[in-house]
Amino acid sequence: MVKLPLCFEAGSAASVFRQVLDDMGLTYSRQDGTRSYTRFAAVVALEQSAYSYKYNIQNPNINFEIWSEVPGLSGNITYLGFNTESNSHLQKILQNYVDNLPRNPWLFSLSQKLRNGFLSPGIYGAKKKWKEFL
Repeated sequence: MVKLPLCFEAGSAASVFRQVLDDMGLTYSRQDGTRSYTRFAAVVALEQSAYSYKYNIQNPNINFEIWSEVPGLSGNITYLGFNTESNSHLQKILQNYVDNLPRNPWLFSLSQKLRNGFLSPGIYGAKKKWKEFL
């Protein structure tokens, strides 16, 4: 699964994503669930779970998931995940999503960068990761 970092909270990111799917006229189903991830505290790996928003689009067959992780001791990073190769349908959905967000999803605020760390996996390289699929 490809994970694209978002600089927004999971709930607000999910509501904008749902609006984009509705505006595009796509048939989809929405499910709520949980997602497991590993969080590191000092040198100990802790198994955590996060609330996730899942969107299953029927035509084309693409599954999206939005969730937030707390990778370290403080701060959180929201991710948009999907399970398909890059194609025109995916690119169109992602471009409409970026266009409907208040700012680009890779533009983290200074406070987010300070809380999570400038070189954290979600923040460092976020723009490059998004540009691969836009």
